[in-house]
Amino acid sequence: MFWCHVREVQPSQTYLSRKLLERAILTVKGGILRPFPVRRMDGRIVLLDGHHTAFALVRAGFAYIPCRYDTDPVDMEMYRWAVGWALREGITSIPALARRIVSHEDFRRLWVGACEDYKRRLR
Repeated sequence: MFWCHVREVQPSQTYLSRKLLERAILTVKGGILRPFPVRRMDGRIVLLDGHHTAFALVRAGFAYIPCRYDTDPVDMEMYRWAVGWALREGITSIPALARRIVSHEDFRRLWVGACEDYKRRLR
């Protein structure tokens, strides 16, 4: 495990659900924290999962989050696509997600739907 500054971690997600963020805030208040899975990609430390909880930590005033290098098999091409989208939207750090908080319905349509479309195009 190691600590990363929240401004040095590249999100691989472009939207946050207000509903899921509220749950993550409760998790943070409960003190339940596990290291966030990250990978190096093109010189960046990329967050693979836990975007809502990582942002909840930012909201709680944390400047650093616990991280671990992930070794699980993942679709790195999909993460490359997602990171590219995030970068095009100006999302270069966890705090940058502040302007991308949407209703849960919009999250499902804008983020989950886009991911499902991407997977369909690959088939």
